Amino acid sequence: MLRGWPALRRFYFQTRYLMQIVREKYLTDPVAMNDRSHLEHEWDFSSGPDRDRWRRVLELVAMARGPDWGDVLEAGCAEGLGTKEIARYAGSLVAGDISPVARERVARRLQGVGHVSVVELDVRKTRLGTHDVVFAMDVLEFVHGRRSVLRTVDRLAAAVRPGGLLVVSMCRYDPVLRSAWWQTWVPEGADRILPLIGRHPALELLHQEPHPTDGQPIPGYMDHLIALFGKR
Repeated sequence: MLRGWPALRRFYFQTRYLMQIVREKYLTDPVAMNDRSHLEHEWDFSSGPDRDRWRRVLELVAMARGPDWGDVLEAGCAEGLGTKEIARYAGSLVAGDISPVARERVARRLQGVGHVSVVELDVRKTRLGTHDVVFAMDVLEFVHGRRSVLRTVDRLAAAVRPGGLLVVSMCRYDPVLRSAWWQTWVPEGADRILPLIGRHPALELLHQEPHPTDGQPIPGYMDHLIALFGKR
């Protein structure tokens, strides 16, 4: 019925997605939601394009920092596949996640690695400390509303020591959503969030690239942006 009305069709999909955001922000338990995702194996960072994206991120950080990354925070460590690789370069590593299921699995995966601590972490609320490198991979998708996003960016910026790195990866949304009428008040997706991070007075964009890097879409996989920000 909406096929002949492109503007109305676009408004419909934009509004429907906004309602999903509202439900997640106000009616969904984030711990239960993330636990369920891990129990149902919604994410698989061990293979395919997500594995390749993690490898590229580690490569970029190694080029920026060399072999010694100092004190590292990984906010949103999931089940620890990336954590295990980060630990090779970190002098100390705090791996945090909001999900008890994820924390149990990453602790089991990193058992015996003495310089890694696994902690409960909600990037919006938990005291983050200060570190030389802070990873925020696939976590800002769960922060909704301009004020909440800006407060979270403030917290992440404060967690990075001067001269350190903030490493962010986020999904890119469909152009229909990127241009949604509500994006000013409810910024969503990498194309909207990363510019907000880049405008933070304490941070400077050092590098940004798409994934897949060749720009060719991969069936079943959402495109991402990878960005490295330096702390002034």
